[in-house]
Amino acid sequence: MERQQISPSAPLAMTYVPWQEWNSLFALDEALRCGTLFKTLYKPFMGGGR
Repeated sequence: MERQQISPSAPLAMTYVPWQEWNSLFALDEALRCGTLFKTLYKPFMGGGR
């Protein structure tokens, strides 16, 4: 199978990222502990899998 040349100006990928709304915020000290200011983005690692 022959490899095709791709233009260097072609985008690698396209993404869609919705705007983060500035509501449901952690207090600053808690945000530092959680790693995010937004409560909706806080997803602590639970481990274990399955």
